Amino acid sequence: MAATRGISLLLSLCIISCAAVQVDIVPESDLQQLIQKLKGVQPYKDLASAYYSVTGLDSISEKIPEKQDVCGFVKKTMTSNVANLYFGSDIANRLKCKLSPPSDAQQVLNDGIRNGGTTEIINRAVAALINFKLKIDADLVISSLKSALEKDDSILSNAYALNAVAFLPKDVDVSSFVDSISELLNQADEIGDKYLQFDGGLRDTVVFLVGAYRLYGARDITPSIDGDQAIKFANYFISKRHVGSVQDAFYVVLGFAASTINKFQIPGSIVLTSQPLVRKSDSNVVVKACNILGKPLPKMDIKATSIVSTEGNSIASDIELSQKSNGEYHFDFNKLNPERGFYTVHFGAIPVVQDSRLLGLKDSSVKIKKVADIAIESFKIKTSDKEQASVQKEMKTNFPKELPSAVQADEHSNVVIEFVVKDLEKNVEVLPQQAFLRMSCCKSNLERSFLFTSRNDQLLSLELDIAELGKTALYFQSCDYSMDVIIGDPTFSNQIYWKVGTLSLKFNKAGTVPSVKLSSSPKPEIKHVFRTPEKRPPALLSRAFTVLVMLPLIIMFVMWNVFGANVSNFSLTLPNIFFHLGLGAIFLLYYCYWTHLNMFTTLKYLAIIGGITFVSGSSALRAIANERLKTELR
Repeated sequence: MAATRGISLLLSLCIISCAAVQVDIVPESDLQQLIQKLKGVQPYKDLASAYYSVTGLDSISEKIPEKQDVCGFVKKTMTSNVANLYFGSDIANRLKCKLSPPSDAQQVLNDGIRNGGTTEIINRAVAALINFKLKIDADLVISSLKSALEKDDSILSNAYALNAVAFLPKDVDVSSFVDSISELLNQADEIGDKYLQFDGGLRDTVVFLVGAYRLYGARDITPSIDGDQAIKFANYFISKRHVGSVQDAFYVVLGFAASTINKFQIPGSIVLTSQPLVRKSDSNVVVKACNILGKPLPKMDIKATSIVSTEGNSIASDIELSQKSNGEYHFDFNKLNPERGFYTVHFGAIPVVQDSRLLGLKDSSVKIKKVADIAIESFKIKTSDKEQASVQKEMKTNFPKELPSAVQADEHSNVVIEFVVKDLEKNVEVLPQQAFLRMSCCKSNLERSFLFTSRNDQLLSLELDIAELGKTALYFQSCDYSMDVIIGDPTFSNQIYWKVGTLSLKFNKAGTVPSVKLSSSPKPEIKHVFRTPEKRPPALLSRAFTVLVMLPLIIMFVMWNVFGANVSNFSLTLPNIFFHLGLGAIFLLYYCYWTHLNMFTTLKYLAIIGGITFVSGSSALRAIANERLKTELR
């Protein structure tokens, strides 16, 4: 029987269409913030804000606050234009208000379809006709949508068209719109193998997914949206949950609703409901299967398919979880006899009643930490004479008691502290990640810390050469030093801060603790000093170079005078004049750059002069070409 059930579970896991992409879950606190954002616009001042609030709250099955007579507000403020008729009819439809359409509603909405110009207006008009149970001219809707898409073929425009045709009767041919969904999907951008969105952002993505699912559902067509894409869309909506306006909150929750209420694809995940810390007294790992809003999914068969440590070692696999009464599932982690550390638990789940809509349940994972209570044992502190190298005195104590008396030492002594740390759950000695001794003297306000090192496997020890310590750390301060042993490790459930006792040190000479001066006055202003410019060459050399640069220009004018320059074809038109003036201005600007302008100022002027020169030069060359063409034709 068990073998048969195992085979059935394996086959069901293979049949379920779900993706390897991890499904995110909306934190409860963030969901409540979105709900409060939608509720916060009451009392409503206009139909648009009322629509965003009511429709957003209703889409996630949240109760509408009764601070205001919303139905009465809709009747009072709804006027005969497409937007108001759409907002009012949708609110009335959701709140079951007794709202009759205005006498001219049919005409206004048909005109909106015929002359609206955009697919958004057409979609609103069609939706309002449906809400008011008025007649729809399907041929007019199709032709108007196609005409609007010829003018605007953007993602958002196509998305509104999908929403509009989903309202039409099943005998109307909308195959071209259904086929367009796959083409639109190809334009979606994938971010980090986790999110999927369109360039237009949240609104475009939400309207598209709502329209696609609505159209597929109305026509009973299997979606071209695959499991990975559905999960990535849902993850994208969750990533946008922090919003600033009620309109943005509306689109976010509409995206949540699209990913949780449809006929085809519902992303879900296995999430941890217990504490991520596993102790001896609380070793149950409790999880639940839920959708992206944290709402529980139908009854599941859940297995921990593998449990892997941070080192990559698998400690268990195929552990069946038991169901609790409140829809949660659990197993006892301590029965696996795990070592302290961090673990990733991978889960696989299938519904007891087959549901092919569920995605993301094949490989969900959670992180947990196994911790243990620890204690200090075999603590002793030994003092010895450096010359005799023999133990003069040894004192012991048991954690958490203090030493019975102060430890006496001077600069001829060595002090050695030793102890072990024990895991109380497994009754074994362990090495902590951090262990150090803190010594502090209240008289001189002096404090120093020293690390323990491991000796002989798990034994922690610290040797203090008092003479060297006085020279390098304690400034020969004779004092009764308070000793604290501090032990920390992320896998310890109790971090130890133990006041051990007093170490009384005496030095033959007294030192001075250097004082630290703390100034509250402002520090001097930091002024940047540029590099000293290099020395310029002599003025005579610069002038000689300038003459050499200008020499070709002078030679050109001389040659023109000798051989005669043909300037008879020069036309005194504005393009010719501006072009030559522009060339001269560029040369003048080049000279100014060398004398006193910087590069940024020069580029600013060059952009203006160069633009004028380019436009006028193009016009002048075009005029010359036209004149030459006329001459050739003659």
